[in-house]
Amino acid sequence: MKSKRTIEERGRSLFATLTETFPLCCGSDEFPSFPHVPPDPGRSSFWDDFSHERVEDVLKYLRGVEDVLEREGEGDIPEEERVDREVLTGLIRNLRFFLEHLRPHRRQPTFHLTLLTTGILEVLGRGGGEERHIPQVGEFLERARRALDDVSPSYKNSGISMAEDIFRWVSGEDIPAGIKASVLPPLEEFRDFLSRVPTGEGPPLNPELYPRLIQECLGEEISPHEVQEVMREEMEETAGIMRRTSGGGAEGISTCLPEEGVVSLFRREVNSLREHCLEKGLFPEGVPTETPLQVVMVPPYLMGIRAGSAYAFSPQGDKAGGIFYIHPGDSGGGGNTPFISEYSMLSAHETYPGHHLLDVSRWSNPGLIRRHVESPLFYEGWACFAENILRETGYYANPTEQFLLARRRYRRAVRGLVDVRVNTGMWTVDEASEFLARSGFPPESARSIVEKYLLRPGSQIIYTLGFRFFRDLFRKYGEGRPEVFARLVLSAGEIPFSCLEEVLARRENN
Repeated sequence: MKSKRTIEERGRSLFATLTETFPLCCGSDEFPSFPHVPPDPGRSSFWDDFSHERVEDVLKYLRGVEDVLEREGEGDIPEEERVDREVLTGLIRNLRFFLEHLRPHRRQPTFHLTLLTTGILEVLGRGGGEERHIPQVGEFLERARRALDDVSPSYKNSGISMAEDIFRWVSGEDIPAGIKASVLPPLEEFRDFLSRVPTGEGPPLNPELYPRLIQECLGEEISPHEVQEVMREEMEETAGIMRRTSGGGAEGISTCLPEEGVVSLFRREVNSLREHCLEKGLFPEGVPTETPLQVVMVPPYLMGIRAGSAYAFSPQGDKAGGIFYIHPGDSGGGGNTPFISEYSMLSAHETYPGHHLLDVSRWSNPGLIRRHVESPLFYEGWACFAENILRETGYYANPTEQFLLARRRYRRAVRGLVDVRVNTGMWTVDEASEFLARSGFPPESARSIVEKYLLRPGSQIIYTLGFRFFRDLFRKYGEGRPEVFARLVLSAGEIPFSCLEEVLARRENN
């Protein structure tokens, strides 16, 4: 037990240091490179400190912790500790690459504005009436101005647009007067700064960094060329399924919004999915079967960084639970009306048995490290495969549903191909936008979608890559027993796929 306590003590110390410096990044799952650790509401410093000096201090600290973990991990150690060490080391390598090479704090105004929004929402969630205020907003945005020394034109434009969205939101009648007074003057100064900030002429991401991004952030040895081949294979496979199940079209698929409204439609489907997961035994033992889950439209102040629907989870206090954000483009608005037909699959992806059930399971994990660490590849891969689990358990059975499942996979592969090609300089934004439009995405919003992918390079390849990792494991260890497979995956924590395969193989041999 001593070595087990040691690795958890290492994790606890690491989480405490990161939460002290980056409380909002750690408290929100908007920032998957950070551990998910709720900050103390009474903390001495409300805002994250991304000054150059503090980031360098943190990088030095992370290198030291990684060296210690490597030394302590030599020799024979218990299996559970070995996996925890891999998870913690993967987190550190991911965060180091994020701070040292991706550097959104130096390159992306939207990064700081997302933190601003996160802070506003934290204060709004506490209650307290009109006198509420947010401390030191001016100091936070002044630090952001000093940090932003490598801004590309596309990042600058996205930042100006998001600043204007936040300004309109905070100016609205629903925001307390104290918060308005705290936020609006420094935000206006920041918006003016962005209009004047000089920009470089290079691409948003150095194309040479993309192979390292895959290795460091996803933890997989796969080249950009191999990623492209996977995306093309997925497109070819799913196009074949669509031809077989619906003649290559979507005849018979309803695109009409129901009378009760889109949010009610999604909320009703979420309840149906939860009941199905309970009936089929997909909940791991000890995981709560009832956890608060809100279903809302994406708020205007997040539209600048949201290309689609999303999910967020908070484990903290009275506000514990999940939020399923419905994007207008997925709900019959935004020129994307046909995609309303996929409301069930989208609900499954974001809630049951996808993101919401995975997050509730993670927060029920008895291990400190696996409770607080997310893996983007695992996270999105599971949500994509969760749709397939529902096919295996009979929730989706008719040809139209098979067509829709295949179409969703096809579009993810298209997005993944755009991600890798535009972020490695093989395509311009115009070329990527044209490809999206030819592949069935709304032409009027294709460019905006590509620009959002530039904000988070690598974020679109994880859906298809993760799905195929899970599908391969299911074919080896889950055929005919989807409920057992789901429970084992959900209870393991978001561990490397090689470690997950060992878990599944042990279960197979027992």
